[in-house]
Amino acid sequence: MMRPLVLTMAISLTTLTVLGQTVTEDRKKNIDRESREISDQIVRPEKMRSLRKFVETHFANKVDKDTILETTADGKPAITFSYNDGDRTTDSILIDNGNSLELHSDTYPTAWKLADTGQDSEISEGSLSIEIPTSEDDGFSNLAAVAVPTCAGIASPGNPYPCCTVKSDTKLGNCTFYAWHAAKTFWGYSMPTWGVNGASNATHWYDKSVKSGLPTSKTPVLYSIAVSSTNSASGHVAWPMEIANEMLLVYEQGCGLTKLGVIQTWRAAAVFNKGYILSPTSAPKPTISLATVGPLLKSKATQAIQFWVTNVNSGKRAVVTFPDGGRATLKDGQLSSVRNGSLTAYMTLSTRGTYKIQVFNENGKFSGLASFYVN
Repeated sequence: MMRPLVLTMAISLTTLTVLGQTVTEDRKKNIDRESREISDQIVRPEKMRSLRKFVETHFANKVDKDTILETTADGKPAITFSYNDGDRTTDSILIDNGNSLELHSDTYPTAWKLADTGQDSEISEGSLSIEIPTSEDDGFSNLAAVAVPTCAGIASPGNPYPCCTVKSDTKLGNCTFYAWHAAKTFWGYSMPTWGVNGASNATHWYDKSVKSGLPTSKTPVLYSIAVSSTNSASGHVAWPMEIANEMLLVYEQGCGLTKLGVIQTWRAAAVFNKGYILSPTSAPKPTISLATVGPLLKSKATQAIQFWVTNVNSGKRAVVTFPDGGRATLKDGQLSSVRNGSLTAYMTLSTRGTYKIQVFNENGKFSGLASFYVN
């Protein structure tokens, strides 16, 4: 995963020169209005008491303790937390890999979280973190993009969205190319284009989909197209594959950034300020209801909980909402095969209260919420 170049400096000039690149005041404002995602590996303390204690100790001067929530990521223990720094908010997820800690953070204007208007907040002069991106994500890029069916090594026959070309690198990935490819692969549906000269840029995908009658959601949905109008000047689209509290693991490409395949990135849900485009294809929706008989008891051990299900596909995933509002995604070995209409979910029920579970199929169809109580 490519890490962004971040420089910290006092802003007071109308034009900046950074590493030979001239950054105008307008560009500086655009940079401050975008999100910035970074990832890092952290040495795991030999006698670490818990992820919560680690966060409370190492982010003591920043973290809002009320935002700390336990979850899982890729089946591993994880914790999410948030803090504000002026008019910007940082959402983070810390994953315990056993021999190391993996930190992913997404920083964005706080205004994105306060209102779903797509409007950018004004900035004030002071100490800012400035990222110099190598390119911007869009649909029909001005970066000498050419329409070919293979971008960053991913073949996508019939894909109308172009690869990106930057300098001597050709056929680089593009976020709209991969979003179209994912929808075709998982849904079996070809997303439309909406014209040239920026009309098909990622920033317009949600609004254009609404006007075209495609189903949408304002809350995160797995196997959907997540749309941001503010992540870059041309917006951004990505494919959510996992939810952990307010963080999303998305599959994506970046215009001029992805040289091979697809990038897996943890991003804050607030970054996708527009919403989520859902599968418009005709397919039965899955259903789920509790099958386990008898009381469910709070325990730190993994428990096997049975559910009655219908129309659940082999590539299913499930999102569990905890009593405190936190969320985690179950997949692979955490979900059994369906037998005689029964599905077993393996999870830790460490808190008393009402839990909710929802199943998502690879084809973009998902169930309603099934509730169960833990004593």
